[in-house]
Amino acid sequence: RLGRWADFTLDGLEIGTDGSRPLAPVPRLLLTLPWLPTDPPTLRSGAAGITVDADGRLFFTQPQQNRLMRNDHCDVTETAVACIGGGRLPTQLRRPRGLVYDPYRQALVVADSKNGRVQLFAPQTYQLLGLYDGFEEPVDVAVDGQGFLYVADAAANAVSKIDKYGQRWPGFSQRIHKKVPPLKSLAQPIALDTAVFANEPHLFVLDGEKNAVFVFQTDGSLVTHFGSEQLQQPMGLAVTETAVYVGDNQRQRILKFKNAPDFPFVGTAVHYQGPVAALAAIDNDLWVHPGDDRAPLPLKIGAGFVREGVCLSQPFTSPRTAPVRWQRLKAFVEQLTDETSLQLFV
Repeated sequence: RLGRWADFTLDGLEIGTDGSRPLAPVPRLLLTLPWLPTDPPTLRSGAAGITVDADGRLFFTQPQQNRLMRNDHCDVTETAVACIGGGRLPTQLRRPRGLVYDPYRQALVVADSKNGRVQLFAPQTYQLLGLYDGFEEPVDVAVDGQGFLYVADAAANAVSKIDKYGQRWPGFSQRIHKKVPPLKSLAQPIALDTAVFANEPHLFVLDGEKNAVFVFQTDGSLVTHFGSEQLQQPMGLAVTETAVYVGDNQRQRILKFKNAPDFPFVGTAVHYQGPVAALAAIDNDLWVHPGDDRAPLPLKIGAGFVREGVCLSQPFTSPRTAPVRWQRLKAFVEQLTDETSLQLFV
């Protein structure tokens, strides 16, 4: 009534601005799905990274080739970034994985996993701007709205928080591992992202051992975790103010959860079935890195819909005390395609 749908249980449906109940939107691959690797990437073999700099250029890593790649948005060419090759010296990479553009440092931040460090490059000149070492196997990086950099170290099972001056917050990793009964504790961080939840900035951490996404306040306090019932072999994490996207290499799908209390599962992306090495939500696109030496693919956020939805009401009652009690139910349905169907159970 009045578009509020009180006392209704909803599954796979959203609330429209006009009070309607459309199917929940999910990302959709609009391109023809190319050939993809048959072996799904694992943490050790294929976890990668995707980001976009301030000029709109797409960057991604190729761990097996020890390369940082650039995709120019004008001519859509894919080229390896010059002067950044494989090796142990500064500016050289070995198994580069997670990647993020840091607007506060104006730098491309690369998780140089095999060298146990994080390197910062100028996106225009690729000059080395900084280097943070002392990690065992950094696999992903993220930055929040206050300029703090977060680094996931899979081998050390740790997450570090670094300020704009390069100083690490003491005790941060110990705090995010602190048990908060009845919740589980973080075991193996393999992917990171930051986003607003409940009107506050939060850190989202994908746990490759617990098969769940952990949500922390930016001081390291555990809020909740979710996804363990749906995720089987997760890899790749992207979070927006409205959704959480996680890749699953067992299901060969990209799963969407709602960025809301309890983080309910929404559905899977349409027309993408393949491996996931990394995810990144950029503007209206969800980019997926399929691993190996393949280039990322864009999925249009909100262009697809879940296959079905259920709207279950509580028993209808009338406040009137008339001798004859009856209810009238009106349903207005807009059929989108020939395959659309509606079932009413009264």
